[in-house]
Amino acid sequence: TATKKMELVQSRLKQADPKLLAEAQRAQWKQIYESASQAAQQFLKAPVIEAARTAFAPLSEQMEKAVRTFGSGDLAPVYRLHCPMAFGSRGASWLQPREQVNNPYYGESMLRCGSVTDTLATAAGNMKKRNHDH
Repeated sequence: TATKKMELVQSRLKQADPKLLAEAQRAQWKQIYESASQAAQQFLKAPVIEAARTAFAPLSEQMEKAVRTFGSGDLAPVYRLHCPMAFGSRGASWLQPREQVNNPYYGESMLRCGSVTDTLATAAGNMKKRNHDH
């Protein structure tokens, strides 16, 4: 379930050891960690699925910052996808390990709405832009 997956995200965030980072990167990690942890908490406390999806957006933004800054370790490739219809056509993005769209903002009702916009590689800052149309 989404709740169990979010609990796993929260657990993995807590397990991350900032002491393994260079001193200069620790402040970046602290900011990402605090924002991501807060979004995960809001997701878990959400009374309805729509509120959980709203909380998922800032978590996705922080996870993207983390991957772009620190890399993805052995989780490569990591794809950035975008749904232009999410949140009243404001759009929203998320990361996932496969190219096939699995839209977290619409779930089963529009599971394939969206497109891959980036492929993030394992090394921090080593990204490949993809051409795409909406």
